Amino acid sequence: MPGGDTRRKSSLLKLRVSALEADLAYFAARLELIGTPATPHQRAQIKAYRALEGALQEILERLQRTGK
Repeated sequence: MPGGDTRRKSSLLKLRVSALEADLAYFAARLELIGTPATPHQRAQIKAYRALEGALQEILERLQRTGK
């Protein structure tokens, strides 16, 4: 059933995109809560969140291009 397979892939793509968007929103919220880092730990958190945010953004953009 080729049509069902296409719909399933489309649904999975939408789910992945939604999950990545939620992850990006989480990282943005965490960065907002930290504000100006007061400790080395907070500076490390910001660095890690920004790195993860960049990686997830790249994946999201790739998925969005693939889905079109």
